[in-house]
Amino acid sequence: MAVRHGAQGIQAAAGAARQHAITASIRTYVLFLGLGTDFTGIEDLKPLAGRGYAVYARDQGTGRSYFLTEWRSLPEGVIFDASHGAANSVFASSSASRAVNVPIKRDDYEGSDAYRELTLDAVRFRPTGATYSRAGYTVPVTEGWVDVDVETGNLIVIPKPSSLAARVVVRGLTGYAQVEIP
Repeated sequence: MAVRHGAQGIQAAAGAARQHAITASIRTYVLFLGLGTDFTGIEDLKPLAGRGYAVYARDQGTGRSYFLTEWRSLPEGVIFDASHGAANSVFASSSASRAVNVPIKRDDYEGSDAYRELTLDAVRFRPTGATYSRAGYTVPVTEGWVDVDVETGNLIVIPKPSSLAARVVVRGLTGYAQVEIP
């Protein structure tokens, strides 16, 4: 149930992003906090590594950008499956076309408005509601957890063996999202 609930949360975020892109006529994104994210200065987001997502919009005309949602987390025991082999996975190694640069307020400067820019994986919506990828996107999730490698201090994903997996498929031309559980 947790995997299904997590996938449905991402599906809802994709639906909200698509709807905002259409109604506001601006680019809108569902952003994902992967394990490769450098959390220097934004330590408060580190617990969401491999599990966090948010809806974000950027008006190219005015340069204004803003978050439509707070950062959300997949349910406990559910993670993004970055090892999923689909070519259109939002976490695929050739994701340069899916990456978005986002200013994030730093939490290590008290009383300051200092920001740092993060490059995050994203599902990207055009003002028409279509995605920026004709093939669409797949956001795979599975049972597992994020831990710290004691030798390196790096975050690692530990998928649960023989775990239930699901994916949110966002159609390219329509932008509609659906949950698939194989």
